[in-house]
Amino acid sequence: MIRSLIILILIFSLRIFAFERINTPGIFITDLMIDSSDRLWVASYNGLFVLKGKKIIKSYEGPEFEVKNDKLYKTREGEFDTKYITCFQLDGKKCLVGTNKALYIINIEDLSIEREILSEQINSIKKIGNLIFLCRNDGLYLLKDHNYIKKASSLRSFFLKFDNIPLKDFVYNRKFMQMWISECNGGIYRIKKSKVDELFSGMTIFSLGQFMNKIIISSEGNLLIYNGYSWKRIHTYPLGNMPFKKVFCMYELNGNILMGTEKGLYIYDGFVFKKIKLSDTDDLLILIRSIAISKKNIYLGTQKQGLIKLRREDVDI
Repeated sequence: MIRSLIILILIFSLRIFAFERINTPGIFITDLMIDSSDRLWVASYNGLFVLKGKKIIKSYEGPEFEVKNDKLYKTREGEFDTKYITCFQLDGKKCLVGTNKALYIINIEDLSIEREILSEQINSIKKIGNLIFLCRNDGLYLLKDHNYIKKASSLRSFFLKFDNIPLKDFVYNRKFMQMWISECNGGIYRIKKSKVDELFSGMTIFSLGQFMNKIIISSEGNLLIYNGYSWKRIHTYPLGNMPFKKVFCMYELNGNILMGTEKGLYIYDGFVFKKIKLSDTDDLLILIRSIAISKKNIYLGTQKQGLIKLRREDVDI
């Protein structure tokens, strides 16, 4: 009986999941998003692309340049002034697109660009209630009426703490009414009842996430899990049971959390990490930057391998 159970565990742990690569011009993918029409939005260093199934139905590319006699000449105009797309946020019938030079507002019905708002690099866009926050290289900002950007400190004085600080990402925990903000140069801030606490100063933060109302923070070789009262630290193997060092993205799915790491895709149930082995790519150590989930599929945005698709029914637990 025990031997049979061990064999079953080994079969599950070695299960190979079928996958499919989807060809897009974007190789280094920074973010993925599914809209209300089940279309996939792909942000990359080569522009922004919208897919329906396998077909690219719209692409937004930046201008192209060439050098002649040590001078830079524009050879082609583009929809964007930049090809470096960083992040997305849906807001009703609008898609907010962050880049390293501007914020673009796109109508998701006809896919037209409605507005360009010049900006410092935007690293993350998050909506909390009716407020839209932008984490930029020069602080925390608010988008007002899809029309202009202003400092978040104009809303609440405690946001003055973040003026001129390069911010990477944030999450909002509704249960504990706390906002968590990571800094590009290391460390994290917790805002609770207008009080700002600085935590883990100088520690490089790769990603923030939530799992069963808990805050998850990924740093080099550690996962830090906060339940609202105390911390739990999970270390990288061999000191601990974590088989990777960096988590770049997280997505909660059916009471588990999918983690995109420097060693591929893992599922964490709060106790055990399970590897999702992608057939012949397992030895390539795919670095996964982003995850998006539709009704039928799971999409993985990678750093070097482009866009990968898995069937959701294969991965659900």
